Amino acid sequence: MAAFDHLLPILLLLNLMSVSNAAPSTQPPDYTSVDAIFTKYCLDCHASKDPEGELVLESFETLMKGGEIGPAILPGKGADSLLVKMIEGRFEKDGKKKI
Repeated sequence: MAAFDHLLPILLLLNLMSVSNAAPSTQPPDYTSVDAIFTKYCLDCHASKDPEGELVLESFETLMKGGEIGPAILPGKGADSLLVKMIEGRFEKDGKKKI
C-alpha cells in the first residue's frame, strides 16, 4: 500500500467532491497538490499528446471527460470512480489489473 501513498491527496479530493451538502465556498478550489501528483506520476502517459486510453489528466475538464472507457471521476460517487478504482487496484481490463 505504501506505493500508493503519493495518491492520498487525490483520494481526499475525490472524497470532498462526493460531499453533497457542504456549504458553497467563496474561493475556487486549489488543485495545486493534485496537479503536482499528476505531473510527477501520471502525465508521462496521460498528457494531451498521445494519451494512453484517451485519458488526459491535464485539466479539470479533461479529467471529468474521461477516456475511452468512460469518465474518470463520478461526482458524488468517489468510490465508484474509475480513477479511484485504478488507484486502489480494483480495476481490471482484459482480465488484467491496471495501474
